Formats: sequence, structure tokens, C-alpha cells
Amino acid sequence: MLTTKKLFIATIALFATQFVQAQSSTMNNPVSFKLSNGMTVIVAENTGTDKIYSSFTVDNETVDENNAAAQNILNLMLNETASEAETGISFDNKGGNLASLATDFNKALSIMSGSIKTPALNQSSLDKAKQTIIEHLKAQDRYYPVSVNEASLAQLTLKDVQAFYEKSITPSKAFLTIAGNIDPTTARAFAKKEFDSWK
Repeated sequence: MLTTKKLFIATIALFATQFVQAQSSTMNNPVSFKLSNGMTVIVAENTGTDKIYSSFTVDNETVDENNAAAQNILNLMLNETASEAETGISFDNKGGNLASLATDFNKALSIMSGSIKTPALNQSSLDKAKQTIIEHLKAQDRYYPVSVNEASLAQLTLKDVQAFYEKSITPSKAFLTIAGNIDPTTARAFAKKEFDSWK
């Protein structure tokens, strides 16, 4: 996932692209704070939109060619958990993203946090994720690192994915950005409710 430097670049890009259409709106300067578990939250209020956008990223230097297969499998497993709720939440190598109406944000954030804190890391999801990647590899319709191939996927076990998750997805390395029609006080309350108990 993202390093700290890339995270702040991505955050700035998120704010710029999501609000370019609301030129007459009021966008306040982003504020940041940490939850008790070390997770960093960045909030930018914009009253000129009825939506809220959020991204979840992890400052993780441990992702490399040796665990690229585990990373890509984990992304698909996280997506499977989130897609069951039909929220439009998605995960990729850069992290998780959601976009919702301001009125639906609390529910969407709750689903995203559930996917992150307690993902369905089981054998059935692993097998399904492996098959999905194999199909993309055969069709050559999606980029994967060279180390993600049928042989590396065959060797990857559920314990490998679980170990990668536990090592990589931790609150102290995590960043949550929230931008849109939400004030920092409300955003803090939502973030604390959904993520503060995550250890």
C-alpha cells in the first residue's frame, strides 16, 4: 500500500479531483488527528457537495515482489467482504475507497471498517480469489507483478494471507482520509466509533 509521502500526494489529489466541480463551494483546510490506536485521520470539509469520499491506506514498506501474491489475494478477499453489502467500496494495492451521499456515510464507513478489521479470510474466499487472478493472468487483461503467477498462487496458503494481513494492516500504520460534506467534529466521532477499538 502507500508510503507516507505517496499518501499525502494522493490525499491532495483526492481533494483536488473530487471538488473541482464545486468551485463556488467552501472547502476548509484539512485537519488531522490520531485515534488512541495510532491511526491517523485526515478530514477536509467541503459544504459545496452532497457527497463524502474516504480512503483507507497503510504506510507499508513490507510489500514487495516476495509477497505481491498475498497482497493481491488479500485485496480480492477484502473486496468480497465489502461487495456483499453493495456499498461501492473497493480495495486495491493503494488501499480502500468509498464514495457515498453524506446521509449514507456513517453506514458506508461502518461497512468499510468491518471489512478492514474483520475480513472474511477463509479457504473459500482464498480459492475464489486465486481463480479470479488466474483468469486475469490467462486473459492478460490486468497487470500483475511478475511474481504473481500460477505457481506462486498455488503455493500460497490461507495462513500466508492471514500472516500478511496481520503484519501489514495495523492501526499504527493506517491513514483514513475523509473529504466532503462533513465537519471535522462529526468525522472524528464516526472515525472513533468505527476504528478506535481496532488493535
